[in-house]
Amino acid sequence: MIFDGDQKRLQTENIKHAFKMTERSDVNTFDVWIKERITYLPGDKWPERWLVQESLNNLVGLSLLIGIDEGELRDICNKGLSAGKHNEFYEIGCLVGLTTEDTLNRFCIHVAQNNKQSFADVILAIESRLEK
Repeated sequence: MIFDGDQKRLQTENIKHAFKMTERSDVNTFDVWIKERITYLPGDKWPERWLVQESLNNLVGLSLLIGIDEGELRDICNKGLSAGKHNEFYEIGCLVGLTTEDTLNRFCIHVAQNNKQSFADVILAIESRLEK
C-alpha cells in the first residue's frame, strides 16, 4: 500500500481504522502484517504540493517540457501553490494552456527524472512485494 507522504504522521490512526474494517481479532498480527506492506510517497505534504515545490528547485527541464521561460514558470508555480489543496495543477494548467492531466504528467516526468533518490523507498517496496 502506498500512501501520500502527508499520511505518514497519521500511520497509527490509519492502521487502527484499517483494522476496524477487517474481520480479524488479533490486532498485533494485523499490525505487523500491515506495517510490512505500507510505504509512503516522498514528502510530508500532499503529492500535488510536493511535486510543485520540488519542481521549483530546478525549473530548467520543466520550462522546456512546458514551453515557457523559467521566470514566468516560477511565478505560475507559486500561483498554483496558492490555488489551494488539490487545485495546483488545474490552476497551473490554465495559466500555461494545458489540461490538468497534461500539466500533471509533465511535472511528474520532470520530478521523476530529477529526483530519482526520492522514490527509492517506493521502488524498493514495490520490487520486494513483486518478488514474494
